[in-house]
Amino acid sequence: GLVAVNRGSIQMCRVTGFTISGSEKIGGLVGINDGGLISSSSAWLSISGTSHIGGLAGVNHGTIRHSGSYAQISGSSNLGGLVGSSHEASIIRECASLGYASGTVSVGGLVGSAFGATIENCCSTTSVEGDDSTQAGGLVGIIGGQSLVKNCYSAGLVAAADSNSTRSGGLIGSNTGCFVLDSYWDKETSGKLGSGGGEGKTTAE
Repeated sequence: GLVAVNRGSIQMCRVTGFTISGSEKIGGLVGINDGGLISSSSAWLSISGTSHIGGLAGVNHGTIRHSGSYAQISGSSNLGGLVGSSHEASIIRECASLGYASGTVSVGGLVGSAFGATIENCCSTTSVEGDDSTQAGGLVGIIGGQSLVKNCYSAGLVAAADSNSTRSGGLIGSNTGCFVLDSYWDKETSGKLGSGGGEGKTTAE
């Protein structure tokens, strides 16, 4: 992306039209947000790699707010439409993603994996594709570590097999310790009746 490691403030930046390929910790704007702030920024691009890949940031240890992505993402693990993985005390607030994310484990429409993170007032229409029991979710693939998801919504297709119904879901694929408040997913557009948290609603609702 534009910046390898952000420890400061990135505001009102836009990245468009790129195709990025690499290994891990790749983001359309920032590879690693290491305690920094990303605000009012966006990325429109395609990314391929192995792990920790996000449309805006590969790895988030800081704050991302008022930002969005339109991304086509392919890889193996920890893949998200906006952020690949978000860690302890990180914040994602008022953000949105759309596009497509395909991988084998921990794939989410907004965030691939989150532990100890706060995700609030966010939405995703990113389509997610994963293998059987992939930890795939319309918003987050796998989440734990006393994370919080509040006032969030997802409506993207989640194309992952359900032989293990605890590993893929309309909003959250696998919940290993997350509080989910006032959050929903579209049961019709996602193709999923269950989730690791949140409430399923019809498109009309």
